[in-house]
Amino acid sequence: LTIASITVGSDGGLILTYWLNAITTNPVSNPTAVTAGTYYIKATNAAGCSVVKPVNVTVNSTPQFVTADPPPVCSPATVDLTDPTITAGSDTGLVFTYWSDANTSVALNNPDAVSASGTYYIRATAVGGCEFVRAVQVRVTIIKPVDGIRYPVVTAEENIPIQLNARDLGANHTYIWNPPVGLNLFDVRNPVFRYDQEVEYTIQIRSDGGCITIDTVLIVMRAQIPAALASDIFVPKAWSPNNDGHNDRLFPLTVNIAELKYFRIFNRWGQLVFETNRIGEGWNGIFKGQEQVSDVYTWTLEAVGDDGRYYKRAGNSVLLR
Repeated sequence: LTIASITVGSDGGLILTYWLNAITTNPVSNPTAVTAGTYYIKATNAAGCSVVKPVNVTVNSTPQFVTADPPPVCSPATVDLTDPTITAGSDTGLVFTYWSDANTSVALNNPDAVSASGTYYIRATAVGGCEFVRAVQVRVTIIKPVDGIRYPVVTAEENIPIQLNARDLGANHTYIWNPPVGLNLFDVRNPVFRYDQEVEYTIQIRSDGGCITIDTVLIVMRAQIPAALASDIFVPKAWSPNNDGHNDRLFPLTVNIAELKYFRIFNRWGQLVFETNRIGEGWNGIFKGQEQVSDVYTWTLEAVGDDGRYYKRAGNSVLLR
């Protein structure tokens, strides 16, 4: 009640006193800090003349000031801090100003187009006589888009399921595979491919801020090998080295075999009696110049087919005389 603006225009030299009632019998204990209500100021001049005037004091309630972080956006998009949704729920009539620092000493030049991630501050001032200043943090996230890439080519077999995997750019991303053919799902990161044709997919990866990344992957079909070209290898169960021109040597019978790494024969004591890596070359039953007796002999082999198939086999064959 003692501020000069309340008694502005009064004569000079007045002595002011402050009261709770009009008859000035109940003084105000602390006129510098009063609550809402009607008070009385008594003015007395040097001659002893006095007058009493009422003063109505109104104390407004503290304004409600609410802020919310704006959603992230994808560069080069910007964030508008003046958007009413950021201060939704605040009292009406507040005047907002925007700042780069908590001390509100550096004004934000472009609050309606913030292009850099960071923490900013909004100051709200109430009108109607109340001064209300409060700084509130507003976090702005600007997301930069991620460049698209081409994945390594994936080789699949016709109508055999194989899982595909888009790269993981973090949480809150959505995925769209296009074209949506040959897949069990087209809107997940790791669909299952099952198809009989070559397909090149584009994968749209979208962040919650709207950034879009386009990746690409090519799915090719593995070449089917005709049955006539399929490889295999066999070793006879017996042979008779009697020089009659029939079945005189023991060797692998090959079908479309590209390489024989080794073919080895052992007697019953584990002694190596024959070895070759030449297709069509076999053992005639002679070891160190001596004909070997009729018996069961063990063989092992390793080979690779024209179709890439790998063989490692072992078995027994009988020498007949």
